[in-house]
Formats: sequence, C-alpha cells, structure tokens
Amino acid sequence: MSAPRTIISLGFPATGKTTFLASLWQHALSSTVKGALCVEALPTDRKYLNQIGAAWLQCESQSRTRLGRIERTSINLSDSDFSRVVTLEFPDLSGETFMSHWAERQWSLEFDNLVENAIGFLLFVHPEKVIDPTTIAEEIYVSGDVQNGDGPKSDENTKEEVVQWIPNLAPTQVQLVECLQFLNKRRDDAFSACRVAVVVSAWDLLCSEFDTASIYLKKRLPLLNQYLTANIDSNRRHVYGVSAQGGDYKSKKSELLTHANPWERILVADDDFTDHDITRPIRWLLQEAWGGESI
Repeated sequence: MSAPRTIISLGFPATGKTTFLASLWQHALSSTVKGALCVEALPTDRKYLNQIGAAWLQCESQSRTRLGRIERTSINLSDSDFSRVVTLEFPDLSGETFMSHWAERQWSLEFDNLVENAIGFLLFVHPEKVIDPTTIAEEIYVSGDVQNGDGPKSDENTKEEVVQWIPNLAPTQVQLVECLQFLNKRRDDAFSACRVAVVVSAWDLLCSEFDTASIYLKKRLPLLNQYLTANIDSNRRHVYGVSAQGGDYKSKKSELLTHANPWERILVADDDFTDHDITRPIRWLLQEAWGGESI
C-alpha cells in the first residue's frame, strides 16, 4: 500500500465538515453504491469515526470539534473492484480554528505540516452561514448624509448600538479568499498544482433555486469564484452541491429515518451528475494520485 495521502477539509464553523466525514465513513462501509469508494480494511483506531458515524445514522447533530484540536482520522479506501487502494488521512479541523487563521494571521505547526503534504482540499461553504458584503450604495443609505438631508433620519427615541468591527465580521468570501492565499503562499505559489473541491453544503435548500452549485458560487460568492478561476486550472477545481444529511434534522428527522438505506438520503450534484455517492468529491481529488485516471 502506498504512503498515506492527506486531504484537508477547510471551512468555518457549522459548514458541514464533520457531517461530510461521518457520512463518508458510513457510506464507504456499506460498499453497496456502484462505482463508489469502499473501506478496504478497518482502521485500528476508529473510535472518532464510529462516534460521528453513529450520530449521522441517527440523524443527530454532530458535536463541535474543539478549538485548536485536530482530529486525526485515517481510512483505507479502494475503488469498486479493489484494484487500487489508498490510505487517506482526513484531519477534522474545528471551524473556529480555521477562522482564527484569518483573524490572527497564524496557524499551528501541526496544521502547517498537513498543508505541506496535502494532495487536495475540500472547501466547505454553507448557504446559511454566509456573511454577505455590503455595497457602497447600502453604506451610504444606512449612514445617511445629515448635512444634505439624505439617508434615514435618526429617531431621538431610538438609540443605535454601535458594533465594533472585528475580522470575523468580514464577508465570508473575503475571509475564504485570504485563507486560500495563505495556502498558496505556503505551497511556494504552487497551490495551483493542488486540487480543490468546493463543497456547497445543505444543497437540498438550494437545488430548486440554482441549477448547479457552480452557478450558486458565481452568483452568491463571485469573489471566491473569481479567485479560484484565476489561480487554479479548470481541471484542478470542481464545485459540488452536497447534502450529507439529506435535510434538516429538526423538521425532517422522522422522514429521514424512514430510509431503509441511510446513504439514500445523501445528495451529491455537480454540473453533470446527481446521485447519492458522497465519495465522488474524494474520487475526483484522488485522480492525480491514481495516475490521472477517472475513478
């Protein structure tokens, strides 16, 4: 078996990283979806994987990964005919830790080592966790021009609370682009040689409004889309819409639990296909490591 390959999941808090890993683990264990990657051998230490996998099976929210902690997980995966086997490391990094890279402009030596050796990245975006930018026109309207009488008038009975700006209040796409630039610089400007799979989480909320996740990225996160287009070759970036849960646990838990095969509630879509194979983004990231062949 070849040396372990590292794929890093990047994303802010509650964007679906742990849920994706949990569904990937359970999906690969089932070995029932045609063409999907499957578990070739059980890892010695699978306590964390079993813990998050059990929560996913029962449609329960995942526990938050602790700040500063990186859960190191390793899975032996093979293609459907067991002709190719790979050991993948999936470090589960807390969203707060990833956010601190932007806010504090530093990261740990442990994470630095992961970045140096990673073969690819999963970049998670959740539509309900996006901080939108404010346009100049909106700023002018909100602030008003007291001298010229433009903009909203202050009500003497209303006291507006002044919120001090902190880095985490910046638009989501600004933060993500900066974090990608950190990776680019750390890889000696060879970041374009890596593969980046953008995962738009909770795709079940968006699929009726946007035909593809690529269109969502262009319309809602144009700066991020522009950065990826300008800095990474088209064959090294791919956008997926993924619903690893299948729906909201609070309102649809009973319905989701009725699936005889839990992986059938998974939804994975790109510009060409829609299916239940949660391993598809991983298979795409592995193409380079497996000789560039489609898997």
